[in-house]
Amino acid sequence: MFKLVRTLHEEKARLFGLADPINLSRCRWQSDSFARNVIRLTKASLLTCSRFKGIEVQFVDGGDTSIDLLYDQTRKALLIHAKWLDFEWVHSKYFCYASSAASRGIGHPDTDEFTCYHAVEDIFEHALAELRGPLHLDYSAVFELRRRLRRMLEQMPVRIKVVKDDTPGTLKVTWKGNKATVTKRYASVVNYHVVLHDATTCEGKRTNPIFQLRSGGLCLSTEDGSRHRLHGCLRISRP
Repeated sequence: MFKLVRTLHEEKARLFGLADPINLSRCRWQSDSFARNVIRLTKASLLTCSRFKGIEVQFVDGGDTSIDLLYDQTRKALLIHAKWLDFEWVHSKYFCYASSAASRGIGHPDTDEFTCYHAVEDIFEHALAELRGPLHLDYSAVFELRRRLRRMLEQMPVRIKVVKDDTPGTLKVTWKGNKATVTKRYASVVNYHVVLHDATTCEGKRTNPIFQLRSGGLCLSTEDGSRHRLHGCLRISRP
């Protein structure tokens, strides 16, 4: 039996599913670091669970609809409204230190370090609500995924820089812990996994999010297989 009449929500969902994907290089957010970070971290967040494998994340032009996101089971695509890329719109719903500073002319979201992890957590929360049914996620699984994402965002290093060291043939890699106080106080147990890639073979993959869970924490693997604990600075010499 065919359903000839749709509810208002069903019609909105149908139209949202037909929305055009956002091309970041050709839209008003093309040079917006806030938008780039939201896209990057949202895609990375879906790597925290094997159940999400194969799901494509697409930010779409949803127009004036109130729908935040929609899971298209046929295409196996998670369609997210592009309004989540807009710094002003996101912070009309959630007032954080970054928006407070920007409203007073202190700093700018396009140039300052990304700190609005609440936007990524909100998108992830909507995604869990949308995917819970189709992927048969029970309450305990959803709870663990929320907690895992929060932990990963807290532990994510920022201000990563790679420069030539004074010693010939040596690179210096520096970074800051996302939570400076925690990183400094518990430096002896805070470990990061560092992989150096050759630009000639990995240039095309530089924007791919990578997620790895290790029972012993995050650690460093060098070319010779040795591992070291890291606390914010690393020097690596090519043999």
